[in-house]
Amino acid sequence: MIETHFWEQLAMIAQCGTLSAAAEKLYLTQPALSRSMKKLEELLGVELFTRGKNKITLNESGELAAKCAVRMLELESETVERIRIFDRMRRTITIGSSGPSALSDLVGLLSQLYPGMAVSSELMDEETLLRHVRDGAMQLAVVTHPEDDEDLFCMKYMEEALYLVVPENHELAGLSHLYLKDIDGYTILLHSNIGFWMDLCREHLSHSRFLLQNDFETFKELADASDFLFFTTSWQLEHASHPKNKKYLPIIDEEANITYYIICRKKNVAQFGLLFPGQ
Repeated sequence: MIETHFWEQLAMIAQCGTLSAAAEKLYLTQPALSRSMKKLEELLGVELFTRGKNKITLNESGELAAKCAVRMLELESETVERIRIFDRMRRTITIGSSGPSALSDLVGLLSQLYPGMAVSSELMDEETLLRHVRDGAMQLAVVTHPEDDEDLFCMKYMEEALYLVVPENHELAGLSHLYLKDIDGYTILLHSNIGFWMDLCREHLSHSRFLLQNDFETFKELADASDFLFFTTSWQLEHASHPKNKKYLPIIDEEANITYYIICRKKNVAQFGLLFPGQ
């Protein structure tokens, strides 16, 4: 069995073009690298270099060996990474969602059901979520529509409704509910990291001005203390504190009332028996 460092040295010589340049990159003396390559030739039983009076270069066999060495080292690196990812996935549940509330809810639920596992979560668009679930890069995802795919398991998870929060003395405060068209044109305070809700706002409120806040604490301070209009949801009303001197008006458009679905590959359903009882 030829040790890896021989292949690393050979690949570096091919990359650098000269023995001296490779030796410098490898933090070796040129004589030491030359002896190492002589040993590799002995182990292979093949001459890899053409040696002149003041020059040593790879011959055709050496060039082929160097190409094989590069591929061998790449394969070794890929193998190590795959093993590490597999081991990490055994101890980590990877999930994603297109909506922040569903993501927070599922993280909390999984932490309760699987206390010995870490949960890695990410907010992203649904096209990317579906691709990651299908290729195995993500174990579970929450999307806003049922997915009909013979390789995927899909289960209804939760519902969420959008609300507009207004000051008690605002002209909209006397209404019992709203349509999105009723608020198109108003200035609205928005947190920037709200997933698909941002797309909904841009599509249906094209005449509104959005005051975007990247920091959640800053957003919350402004929402609580100012007269800016802002959105919340039924999930947030249940799980987070909200100012009392506001009116919470449900938005009754179909697009503002969401049903979420959990998806995963069918072959992974048994792995999440506590999440999918009876499946």
